[in-house]
Amino acid sequence: MKIVLFIVLGLVALVALMTAVGALLPRRHVASRSARFQTAADSLWQALTDFAQLPSWAPEMTRVERVPDMNGHPVWLHVGKRWSAPMEVTEMTPPRRFALRIADPKLPFGGTWTYELAAEGGGTAVTITENGEVGNPLMRFLSRFVFGQTSTMDGYLTALGRKFGETVTPAPGVPAR
Repeated sequence: MKIVLFIVLGLVALVALMTAVGALLPRRHVASRSARFQTAADSLWQALTDFAQLPSWAPEMTRVERVPDMNGHPVWLHVGKRWSAPMEVTEMTPPRRFALRIADPKLPFGGTWTYELAAEGGGTAVTITENGEVGNPLMRFLSRFVFGQTSTMDGYLTALGRKFGETVTPAPGVPAR
């Protein structure tokens, strides 16, 4: 019985420590990832902005559906295996730049993703910049040290490459302004 008590106390102490460290981390962060594609910008733009078709190539998405506008902007509900978030399209400058904002303040995370496409050496560089905010200190710790603040962007860029038959290697990007 003492062993069980020590294990439970140890787990509680570990969660408390992770929460304390998370409380010391800033709520906001900026992370940017980029990948170079041989595919033309127009084709990449079409794939990235055809939100209803994202689940066909982005494995973390199970469903995307159009929901009512917000602030005069279109909103798409992105549904994953363990999460869902309404994404407001706040900027659309074809075929070079668009931005999405997580449009639910009740979620434990929020912020924007800005996508930039630029011609580069006969191909196209796609850069995603996340201006994120994580309110819950435990989630902040997990986001920073367990999941990684760039893992979702890396997976997204890698999946986009697979859609076009390319192997891409995401790397640090220059954050969008």
